[in-house]
Amino acid sequence: MANIPFTGNYTDVSSQRGFQFKFFCEKCHNGYMSTFQPNRLSTAAAAANAAAGGDPDRDLFDRYVAAKKAMGEDVSGYRLEGFVEGLERERRKVRERFGSADIVFDVAERDGRVRLIARKKPGSGS
Repeated sequence: MANIPFTGNYTDVSSQRGFQFKFFCEKCHNGYMSTFQPNRLSTAAAAANAAAGGDPDRDLFDRYVAAKKAMGEDVSGYRLEGFVEGLERERRKVRERFGSADIVFDVAERDGRVRLIARKKPGSGS
């Protein structure tokens, strides 16, 4: 059996946050996704942007959409305004359940799905 080279059968799913690639076999369609390699310059720039009063909800939206794209999902209907409205609903639910603790959301991939997860903000007192 001849080897099938991985030259044209890959997808670059990199974003400003880091680098990642999907490779697939054109014969059997099995695939492999490389591990995510963070872009250290972008991470530093995001921290500087947040410190300078950048929009954390926009950053979360961008990371969420990039992760969905990386999983091969169609994100053409995603809009920042709807995302922020849903995020505010989730913040209220979390506050009702856990009190007034400062909560931050992050993007995670679990069980093959992209999700938002809530975490207690580092350094918050509650």
